[in-house]
Amino acid sequence: MLPFSKPSYVRASRQAIVNACVIDAVGLARDQVLGVVIDDQVALEQIHPTYSLALIPLADDVVISYQDALFYADCFAHEHEIPVIALPRGGQIGIEFLLDRRGKRATRETYFHELAVALESVNALRLGPMGYVEFRYDTSKYLSSTGDPVVRLNYSGRYGLAAQEVHLYSLALRQIDPLSEYLCYYRVIESASRSNGLGWLERNLGRLESARFGMLSAGPGDPRKRRRVNLFTVLRRRAVARLRNLLKTMSYADTASRLYHTNRCGIAHGQSIRRSDFSIDFREVYLDGFVLKLMARLAIEDKLP
Repeated sequence: MLPFSKPSYVRASRQAIVNACVIDAVGLARDQVLGVVIDDQVALEQIHPTYSLALIPLADDVVISYQDALFYADCFAHEHEIPVIALPRGGQIGIEFLLDRRGKRATRETYFHELAVALESVNALRLGPMGYVEFRYDTSKYLSSTGDPVVRLNYSGRYGLAAQEVHLYSLALRQIDPLSEYLCYYRVIESASRSNGLGWLERNLGRLESARFGMLSAGPGDPRKRRRVNLFTVLRRRAVARLRNLLKTMSYADTASRLYHTNRCGIAHGQSIRRSDFSIDFREVYLDGFVLKLMARLAIEDKLP
């Protein structure tokens, strides 16, 4: 199951490793994640040559529940701007294919294989054909001189207070349509602000000009033959350009109202709607989505310790 020989710091038995959970980080460059430990209990190892990641208990007394796997998948998605799903352990998942004459339910393997293929298309629409991201943490020195893992991620400590918002952000990254993606980002802001988000946006839109979101290397093709591009720089450039364009004719209050009343309510409700048929509405929501995406990230950052 592991892409490499068993790391020395994994002391769990073979059976515990066999029972490891798996998350699919669709769009992650291959052979990137090794020498990584989460919450000092779980080793994270990429399965060669795929974007699948194994969550392996470091010892036999460590239990990785499916809820743990879901949380780690959400955190990984938020940090890497790609759709990530946690696969339930074996067996059927209680979903039936509509055109299966035998009435058989989908197995984990069949259902999640098709879902991963769909998410590959989502990722291609967002990043471009063959687009991918690299692991955000440096694992070039696979193990330290003492044989310990080189990267330790404290997901529970960092994201525990914002678990719901991180989940909603992860859900947004799995949407194929800009309107549904936009609505998921707005739900992040509603959850974090414990309000409809209108006042929070009015007070915080001005932060976008100076906000920084770190480094996330991305690009097409072979990572050994290209210039490093920071995906967050691209996203911030588009968001700031869109916000400046809106502010030419409206105030921060008017812009916040547009993001909430015109877009959010126009997508979620069935009266004054935002159309999703590739018309002017579609393009406007698409462009506003860059602003809202980064505002959602700021709302999450505000909840982090």
